[in-house]
Amino acid sequence: MSNISVIIPVYHALDELKACLKSLEKVRNLNQAEVILVNDCPGSETADFLQNYAERHSVVLLNNPQNMGFIKSCNRAVGLAKSPIVVLLNSDTEVPTTFLDKFIECFDSNPQIACAAPLGGNSFERKAFPADVNKADALAESVAGEKKYIKTLVPHGFCLGLRRSAIEKIGLFDEIFGKGYCEENDLACRALKAGYINVVMVNTYVLHKEGASFGTDEKMRRIMHNRKI
Repeated sequence: MSNISVIIPVYHALDELKACLKSLEKVRNLNQAEVILVNDCPGSETADFLQNYAERHSVVLLNNPQNMGFIKSCNRAVGLAKSPIVVLLNSDTEVPTTFLDKFIECFDSNPQIACAAPLGGNSFERKAFPADVNKADALAESVAGEKKYIKTLVPHGFCLGLRRSAIEKIGLFDEIFGKGYCEENDLACRALKAGYINVVMVNTYVLHKEGASFGTDEKMRRIMHNRKI
C-alpha cells in the first residue's frame, strides 16, 4: 500500500493541468505514491488528454459520467484511495520536488493533525516568493527553521492534505456546498470539534494559479453563496 495518495480533480484548464503534471513527475519518491486523476469534463479536449496521459503513466483515471463538480469528484476519489494520507491538489498548481516527503513528514510529526496545507494559496504569498516553485519551497524551508507547522483554524483548500483515519471519523466534504468553495472550512471545523488540529506547513510552498477552472466572477459568486450555508 502507498503511504500517500495524490488526487487531482480536473475541469478544463488544460495548459495549467499540463504544468501541474509536469511538476508532479519530478517529485521525489513519486513511484511510492498513488496518483488519482478525476476527469470532470467528459467529452472535452482535456478529457482526451487525460485518457492519453493515463495510458502512458502509472496513474488511476476516474471518468465522471457528467460534470459533478469539485466536491463530489474529491469525495469519489477519496473513497477509492488506498493510502493513510490523501492530498487533494488543484490542477492549477505546480509542486516542488519535496512535495510528497514534506506531507508525509508533517503527518508523521503529530497523530492529531487532520488537515494540512502548504504556503502559496493566495496572491500575497505568491508575491513574497520566487516564481520558481522549487526556489520558493527552499526559501520557505530556510525561513521556517524548526517551526515547520503552525496551527490554524482552516488551511487553504488548494492543496489540502487529509489524514484518512480522521476523515473516517468526521466524514468527507459536505455536498451541500455544491460544486465547490468553502467546503474545506466546514471540514476543518469538524476536525477541530472532534479534537484534531489543522496546520499550515510553513516550510513548504506550492504554486497556485487561482481561478483557472472558474473565472473570477464565477468564483466569487460561488464563495458568497456558500458562505451563507
